[in-house]
Amino acid sequence: ALAAAGSGAALAQADPALVVSLQSEVAARTVGTNAVFTVRVAREGAAVSGAPVRFLVSGVNALEANEVTGQDGRSELHYSSAAAGFDVVSVCHDADASGTCDDGEPSASATMEWTSSPAPEPPPASAALLPDLRTLPPFELSVRNVSDGTRQLRFANEIVNARSGLLELYPAAQDCDGDGQLQDERTAYQRVYRDGDGDGVFQRGRDTGYTDLAAGCFAFHEAHNHWHFGEFARYQLWRFSGEWSLVSSSDKVSFCITDTRPVLPGLAGSPVSPFYWSCDRDSIQGLSVGWSDVYDATLPGQSLDLTGVDDGRYCLWTVADPGDRLRETDETNNATGYWLDLVAGTVVPHPGEGC
Repeated sequence: ALAAAGSGAALAQADPALVVSLQSEVAARTVGTNAVFTVRVAREGAAVSGAPVRFLVSGVNALEANEVTGQDGRSELHYSSAAAGFDVVSVCHDADASGTCDDGEPSASATMEWTSSPAPEPPPASAALLPDLRTLPPFELSVRNVSDGTRQLRFANEIVNARSGLLELYPAAQDCDGDGQLQDERTAYQRVYRDGDGDGVFQRGRDTGYTDLAAGCFAFHEAHNHWHFGEFARYQLWRFSGEWSLVSSSDKVSFCITDTRPVLPGLAGSPVSPFYWSCDRDSIQGLSVGWSDVYDATLPGQSLDLTGVDDGRYCLWTVADPGDRLRETDETNNATGYWLDLVAGTVVPHPGEGC
């Protein structure tokens, strides 16, 4: 059943300025209980009411539903499952109200695990040794002309674990995207360790109790030739001229998450050597305490399209875990913005000036 209502004229064609986001209150549900997925349609951060949206569920369940967003730009999908397994829930802004999701229409997706026994409860914050993901200032910034005639802003991105708890993700051979195939994806579980001795610091071999929480999917990344955890970062370029306007945005960027650089070696629990370093199909990925993952500017996905973007001052906005799939000590400090100037085909960064 669908719970949403709205008014206002439906948009007649795909609008590239629209952003569609989808989330559920939990990543796993017990068979027979009710799952709720909420879609939000926005333009430059403002809610869009009366927007036609189409839900599609595939996996152990199959259902379709069409609705429009309410005054808050939201609509909800409520459904339950009689069988254990995984569903992929997709939604699009159905611009022409055709009842189908067409190419170019903004969309989003999420997964739901249905378990035959109650889903594990996250340990209380006082007992959980959680990570804290933060984005560091971008570097290796440049403007590059691409062979297809477009321009790109290229940059390196670095995400650090600034807390005395691990980010650890391990793969399970489950059909994460509901396509019936196991060779091209794995379900990702975040392993949250408990503070066994109460010292507030993860000690490998001592803090051995844990809870596993479904966190998304691993998939093989053909361009990088290894396995990635999905939706680990997002990049945006904003301009301020009386009000903020989004001029360029990336898709949610997947990462092979490894210990690349010891940024905070003095942080309690930070190891001398990297622990997470492999990106194979069944490798455990993660970030040790005080370590960062660096993605160089030359890698696919480390760019923003500058087509139609004029010279001027812009804010480069980088976000870790944009879908809030990972449990952390602080969910409010994942995004960071830095000013830069685009001048005659070059970029002048101002990393000390936040925006």
